Amino acid sequence: MARAVPKRIIGERYEIRGSIKSGGMGHVWRAYDVVLERDVAIKLIRQGLADDSEELAQRFRNEALIHAKLTHSGIPKVHDALLNAAADGPYIVMELIQGESLAEIITVSGRMPIHWTACLGVHLCSILHHAHDISVVHRDIKPDNIMVAVDGTVRLLDFGIAVTPDPSLSRLTSAGKVVGTYVYMAPEQIEESNITPSTDLYSFGVLLYQLLIGRPPFEGSTGQLMRHHLFSSPITPRSLRPEIDAQLDELVMGLLAKKPSERPEGALEVARRLFTHAPSGSGYLSVPGLPDLIHPTLPVPSARGAGNFTGKPFPGSRPARILSVAARMAEAFQLLADGRVSEAVASYQELAEELGKAGPGRASDAQKCRIRAAICRIKLNQEEQALEELQIELKDLLRIHPATHPQVLEVRKYIGFLLRVLRRFSEAAAVLAELHGDLVQERGFDSEEALVVRNELVKIRRKNTR
Repeated sequence: MARAVPKRIIGERYEIRGSIKSGGMGHVWRAYDVVLERDVAIKLIRQGLADDSEELAQRFRNEALIHAKLTHSGIPKVHDALLNAAADGPYIVMELIQGESLAEIITVSGRMPIHWTACLGVHLCSILHHAHDISVVHRDIKPDNIMVAVDGTVRLLDFGIAVTPDPSLSRLTSAGKVVGTYVYMAPEQIEESNITPSTDLYSFGVLLYQLLIGRPPFEGSTGQLMRHHLFSSPITPRSLRPEIDAQLDELVMGLLAKKPSERPEGALEVARRLFTHAPSGSGYLSVPGLPDLIHPTLPVPSARGAGNFTGKPFPGSRPARILSVAARMAEAFQLLADGRVSEAVASYQELAEELGKAGPGRASDAQKCRIRAAICRIKLNQEEQALEELQIELKDLLRIHPATHPQVLEVRKYIGFLLRVLRRFSEAAAVLAELHGDLVQERGFDSEEALVVRNELVKIRRKNTR
């Protein structure tokens, strides 16, 4: 006879009944409130992340208090919270929303009808207008955090990395750590410069673009996404979908402006401009294959001045154009991609020097910059200097990492290639043969990396047999 699985009860009140979603810091569960006899959602710190319970409790406290300030119907209500690390750990109990996430809808349906997109957009702008009016910036507008409820309303979820000017509600963020989702991230968020409601509008613009076109304006690796958001202009939506009219195209491109000052003034203005593209009427907007939406109404300007942000800096923000480490590395890489190799070397070296003075905590980042600078020298035909610098960095790397660490493998590869270019064939063959053995063990005989090294070894052997 099978043994019954014991029920998990949180706070002697909330019975866990299933998983909803997992995030970077917490996991959201479906639960049942045995006191008030209702279904709820409960957010708990994920197992394995509680090494610093005091800091995590403070993070949860910030999220709960920010969330509790928000009273819009499009934001799930907070019912209860435990904001210390005792017993079951910090948790937040919220209204359970029944419906589909926008991420699920996009996966199934891809590109959305223009009028359905505009309708959804007005609903979201109404929520953002309310949040911005009390100076809360979400910082993670993306399909996973948006739901279309079964009643046709739109909900914005997860204020886990939201910020507000109130120091008592500041979000804990380590220096140099960019938070958010890179596909939807505003340039100033990558740069860690001043975060304002306009930061959310940029992310909202990325979302609109994705809904209208079927993909976001920029795709690629993390580094590629950062460079695109900082430096690239997207293809206009109308070029890819001619039925999008000029006014909607202009709105989306305005939301995606690199400078916050060039974006629309606020969510209320965006709602008004989108409203002209949404179908008129009352009741529900029904589109085959998509969830019904309630026909939107325009948000009402507030007594505080239509949600205009006062400009007061948010905790952790920096003055504009003081770039984060990640953004400065992306900028240096872009210089290299543009063929401005000498400038890229100088940028990497300057950043490495600054990070070197910042203490042991930034030593790894400083080393990465020195390695990138050395690799750039190869394009400047400075092979001898590049080899010397990489050999120094390899010695330092091997003091703290095994020979098969990804960064160690990369540096060993460049050293082997440089030795071949400098016609030091026996040394190159020894380095690359050992590297090949490690690559086969770590990544497989047929891996691309192992194949590249084998080809180099073949070239060396041909040289030696001539």
